[in-house]
Amino acid sequence: MTSLTIFLPLLSHPVWAAAATAEKMNLNLVVDAKTLKFQDVNHSKKPVPGDFSTVLGTLFPAAPTNDTQIGTYRCFFPWEGWVNSTQGVPVILATQVYDMKNKGQIVVVGDEPSIEAVGKPVAGVIAGGTGNFTGIRGTATLTAEPMQGTNIPVKVQFDILH
Repeated sequence: MTSLTIFLPLLSHPVWAAAATAEKMNLNLVVDAKTLKFQDVNHSKKPVPGDFSTVLGTLFPAAPTNDTQIGTYRCFFPWEGWVNSTQGVPVILATQVYDMKNKGQIVVVGDEPSIEAVGKPVAGVIAGGTGNFTGIRGTATLTAEPMQGTNIPVKVQFDILH
């Protein structure tokens, strides 16, 4: 407890207590279900709960809606590892990488909506970034929309602190 008493005053020092700047960034993500791959850890030749899974997607600006790709997305998660969040939304614990063309990457760890979570926002923690996103933190809120063929459209909102 003594060490806390010594270090707490340091946190109010201007260097440590600098105000963070907030920024919102909205994207449209289209997850391509055809890219789903499994690491067959049980050698069962088919996906079973607990197998490691990856899926890929494409990033687009949120508005105005257009077809200009601004990045790619990859996600790593356990197959059928979904659980209900505290709000009762079916979610999957995942690691997500948003690779923004010529700008860097944003890495998110936490909830990703399952296909049963259409229209229900879920959030993950921004673990950090590279390039223009070095040193960021905050949250990413994802809201899945109904599937369109093999594509899963997702609205993404980053609440970024610098």
